[in-house]
Amino acid sequence: MRVARAQQTTLKVVWMGWPESQVLPLMAEFEKRNQTIKLAVERLPPEPRIITYLDAGLVYDFYLRRPVEELPGLPDLAARLAAPRPGDVILMREERWATLRAAHEARWQVLLADRVARVRMVLLGPRA
Repeated sequence: MRVARAQQTTLKVVWMGWPESQVLPLMAEFEKRNQTIKLAVERLPPEPRIITYLDAGLVYDFYLRRPVEELPGLPDLAARLAAPRPGDVILMREERWATLRAAHEARWQVLLADRVARVRMVLLGPRA
């Protein structure tokens, strides 16, 4: 006799400061309806500093409901990647991260990767 076993999948969720009263019931309902999917929630600080270099225009300020700090030059980006500060997250094109990953992946990890319009973007956070 064979016993069927359900496999469980973990879905990583990045929580960027939405009110708990709105988010917790949604997550509980999701897990109730999708019992083979476990949510692994990573909470970012309530007001993370979102940093970018050439990859996010002013429209991101609107959609993220907070200002995005645009670094003026590549040396500024390299300095921030070399010395992450608590609360910093960096938004950049996936192709740019691919060129920087080898030098900085010990300090930074991809929290989220997705397509925005026709561009693949990644949100990086400091490794714990």
